[in-house]
Amino acid sequence: MYLEFYGLREAPFTITPNPRFLFFSAKHREAFNHLLYGIRERKGFVQLTGEVGAGKTTLCRAILDELGPSFSTAVILNPVLDANDLIKAIAMEYGLVVRGLERLELRPLRRNEIGQYVQHRLQTAGSTGGPFFTFPALWRLYTYSGGVPRLLNALCDKCLLAGFVHQTNVINFRLVGQAMRELEGHIEV
Repeated sequence: MYLEFYGLREAPFTITPNPRFLFFSAKHREAFNHLLYGIRERKGFVQLTGEVGAGKTTLCRAILDELGPSFSTAVILNPVLDANDLIKAIAMEYGLVVRGLERLELRPLRRNEIGQYVQHRLQTAGSTGGPFFTFPALWRLYTYSGGVPRLLNALCDKCLLAGFVHQTNVINFRLVGQAMRELEGHIEV
C-alpha cells in the first residue's frame, strides 16, 4: 500500500528471513566471518545463538548464499534439543569426545546502529531518499524494540503505514508512538 508513496520496489521491513536485507552490524559481520571461517577451514562445529528475531536465520541463509553449491550443507532450525545437547548428540554420533564448546552469540542491534539499519533496509527496497526517520523516532524505535531486528521490522512497517496514512515522508516520534499502539492492537480511528 505505501510502496508507491515512498517509491519503493518492495516492502523493506518484512519479518521473513531474506539475506538481501541482511544488515551487517558489527556483531552480525563478526558472526558471518566466524561462521565462514569455521566452515571453510573445517574447524568442526560452530554454534550461533541469539535472541528470537536477532537475525540468526537470515545470517545462515546469507552464509549458504556465500558458500554456493560447492559445499554440502544442512541447516537445522528449532531443534528439540537445546544447542549444547544438540552439539553433544551430533558429536557422540561421530564418536567424538565433547570437552568445551565455543559460543557465537548474536546480540540485538545497538542504539547507534538503528539508523543505519533502517536506512539499509530502505535503500535495499529501492528508496532514493525517503522516508526519513527523525532522531527522536529512531530513539523510540530502539527503546521499544530493544534492537531486536524482527520487532524493529514489524514496528517500522507500521511506521511506514502511519506515514502513508498521514501523507508524510517524515517519520517522527509521534508516528512511531502511533505505530507502537497499532502493533499492540490499539487501532486509532
